Amino acid sequence: MKENAGFTRMSPQTAETLAKQGDTDIELYLDDGIRGPTLYRRAGAGLADTDYSRLRNHGVSTVLVPSDDMQRIEQCLEEDFGGLLLDPSIESTAKAEILHHVGRAVSSSLLEDALDSESVTRMIGFVDGVVNGVMEDPSFAPYLMQMAGHHRGTASHMAIVSALGVLLASELYGNDTKTLHDVGVAGLLHDLGKLQIDQSILIKKTPLTPEEMTLIQHHPVDSVRKIGDDPRVSSAVRRMIVEHHERIDGRGYPLGLKGDEILHGSKVLAVVDSFHAITGPRAYREAMTPAEALRVMAMLSGRQFDSEVLRAWTSLLSQHQAEVSAHWAVQGDERGEDELGARHEHRPSGGKTTTPKMRQPRLDCHQKFKVNCVYAERLDLLEKGKGGFESMVNDLSKNGICLHTDHALYRGEVLHIHLEQGGNSMWLEGRVAWCRRNTPERGYRCGIRLESRLPEGRCPGADAA
Repeated sequence: MKENAGFTRMSPQTAETLAKQGDTDIELYLDDGIRGPTLYRRAGAGLADTDYSRLRNHGVSTVLVPSDDMQRIEQCLEEDFGGLLLDPSIESTAKAEILHHVGRAVSSSLLEDALDSESVTRMIGFVDGVVNGVMEDPSFAPYLMQMAGHHRGTASHMAIVSALGVLLASELYGNDTKTLHDVGVAGLLHDLGKLQIDQSILIKKTPLTPEEMTLIQHHPVDSVRKIGDDPRVSSAVRRMIVEHHERIDGRGYPLGLKGDEILHGSKVLAVVDSFHAITGPRAYREAMTPAEALRVMAMLSGRQFDSEVLRAWTSLLSQHQAEVSAHWAVQGDERGEDELGARHEHRPSGGKTTTPKMRQPRLDCHQKFKVNCVYAERLDLLEKGKGGFESMVNDLSKNGICLHTDHALYRGEVLHIHLEQGGNSMWLEGRVAWCRRNTPERGYRCGIRLESRLPEGRCPGADAA
């Protein structure tokens, strides 16, 4: 149903929960679809429990509250978020809606302020509340899934992927709270890197060019780059973010990992992220129902999605199929917002997938040699504490060098490279242009664009190499 300008929809159950919060007093409006919003309750008038029961008994499924009040409402809900999700007197439908309101507010702060101290604290509080709520109230599940059908905006997508990721992880890992928490945090942060992509590309109706697709394929790495070095975001969370578009068959991005090379939590995010993306309407295709989405995803089992994880998600949906289908809304109430969750469905012109462009070597190294590398700027991902490493050189040109490494390098990282050849010794500064998993060999091939020669004694960390 189309949203009324200046109003936000809310269930009577959530409005009743707010009324019981002593410091929250709001106006309520009803909408009959003809006359528009009609005042039902003035602020300060108060409504008894029987009033809310009367609304539900008369089939009123939503009320309207002034959008100007939503910031205050969301703040009130967030302050007692964990307690509200554990309160047995609050209906599960209201809990799911409360989760959405709080999650959207927290996600909005992440979009606006990245990971400043306050937004990280709010993020951790939200995820802790979701994990505890999912573990303590199994009846929560179908309402979380229904929520996914109604909300499609940027901030909503982040919150929903986080909540559905926790839900699926609980099905797979039980009460492993650390893993559930990591999946929830990764779900909130997984698409931050798309904020750096021009909106015209994100909403483009026609197929993306190879250059545009390359930008899209780097967004997992850019998401981690935006996180910075905050110690509250663990190495496992960073891996889940980087890997959430990797595929079981090795045809994903940004690294082309496959099978067991992909972290299990990353496989969980891949399933719920794709499910929420393809069940929503897009400028270039119609929305799919949950059943249609599962049929499409089933055809990609063992190729794009991990078979075990997808079976668990299908089973979870099947358990609640009737409740979810009855209340699913493929158009939702936020279609006007930019959606960050679905651009991975694009394909470049010609219908072929693409990988980040690799420059052809201008000079092959017939005699393989090694170089010493020192990080100048890096993403703190898998090799925490590793300041330098030794690498084989695959090829070398005036402007670039191709390295073979045991671990991934990421686009934009800066390396200082110690090169000795023909009696000459020099330090060069280069920036990572691309990185791709070797097949069938293990390790990676990484293209480094050489930018300058460093003066003697000016290489940071040279003694460590």
